[in-house]
Amino acid sequence: MKKKSSLPSILCFVLAVVCLLVGVGVIRFGGAGARAFLDRQAVAFIVDAILLVVAGVVFMLMAQGKFTIPAGIAKSKITWAVVAELLILLVCLNIRIDFFSISFQPSTGMLYGSLIDIVNRSAEITIIGMGMTLVIALGGTDLSVGALVAVSGAFALKLLRWDPSSVEYGTPGDYTVYPLIVVIVVPLLVCLLMGAFNGVMIGQLGLQPIIATLILMVSGRGVAQILTNGKQFTTLYSPFRWIGQGSLFFLPTPIIITIVVVALVMLFVRKTAFGTFVESVGINRSAARLSGINAKMVILIVFAITGFLSGISGMIYSSRIMSNDSNNAGLNYETDAILAVVIGGTSMSGGKFSLTGTIIGSLIIRTIVTFVYYFGVAAEATMAFKALIIAVVIVLQSEPVRNAMAKRAQARAQATMSTVKGGAAA
Repeated sequence: MKKKSSLPSILCFVLAVVCLLVGVGVIRFGGAGARAFLDRQAVAFIVDAILLVVAGVVFMLMAQGKFTIPAGIAKSKITWAVVAELLILLVCLNIRIDFFSISFQPSTGMLYGSLIDIVNRSAEITIIGMGMTLVIALGGTDLSVGALVAVSGAFALKLLRWDPSSVEYGTPGDYTVYPLIVVIVVPLLVCLLMGAFNGVMIGQLGLQPIIATLILMVSGRGVAQILTNGKQFTTLYSPFRWIGQGSLFFLPTPIIITIVVVALVMLFVRKTAFGTFVESVGINRSAARLSGINAKMVILIVFAITGFLSGISGMIYSSRIMSNDSNNAGLNYETDAILAVVIGGTSMSGGKFSLTGTIIGSLIIRTIVTFVYYFGVAAEATMAFKALIIAVVIVLQSEPVRNAMAKRAQARAQATMSTVKGGAAA
């Protein structure tokens, strides 16, 4: 049996010693600016030293055949999504440690910090991603989710203000024309019906999902513009503001809403047979139909759920800005949601899906955006920077890379078993 090199372990231990010496102040280099940076990042270097020691121990055990990565973990797309997120956070740690600072403001009763902001601002994409995961599991895609975000916001602001040209409601204020329950329920029902329309077009009429949803993608913003007469309504109604800017249990309200939505969707698709129905239809619709599954109804329900979830995201979005913005609300949300699903490990060809992976994918996308803004990267370069990192993540998740890692893990396991058997025989 060929002995594996211990060079990776040695390099990790050497780098760990260097990081530790820099962190405790034994090693100093550069001018005053560099020394000030090293002082600020002292804790980060100590964390790097600890991580490198752990990595060195793992490499050493792997070289001795005492530890192997299970092939299932090495081949899992979720594993590499988690690794990518951790690596991005590690880069942030080494550039500015205050990226991880979290503070509490008694005036708002809410926690603040970049990590809180990442989860908070990913709420809309995470919620839409729950529905998009099911759509992609069916082998389709939904391009209308961004437009439905705009429709939801337009309906909500219309019900809050109704007629801004009137004398009574012409000036924004802390009031609403209709009760808050109506302001919330009506837009959500409208989005649910529009999502169901997509489901009918695809399931009953047999249109391709990309074509059927393209209809609402184009017309949805037009509907939002008609509702508001092409105007941007604003409001100061406090209960509505709470949806996107309030707090509960010391966390921003969108985080709480996201947790509730994700929990309900997971319970629905994993604790009932519906998740299995979706996977069956996505793998082979004809076979699913012959086995007794009503494929058309499954498609209708999935697209209706996606429309409803888009409406929730639209409510959060419009509450954040306390206005409707039919031109920009939900812009590019469909691409971000699809990326979150793909990064999370769900195949575009349909079949098995991972809601947990979608959550991780959404966090990765928002972490990249927060990283770009926080470290002062030019806004014009944001999309290119995000695309570059996402490309790296997707390459890591590609079939050849995952198969190579799985084969290496399997080879190590077999080598370990041979060593154990050889020792026992001796």
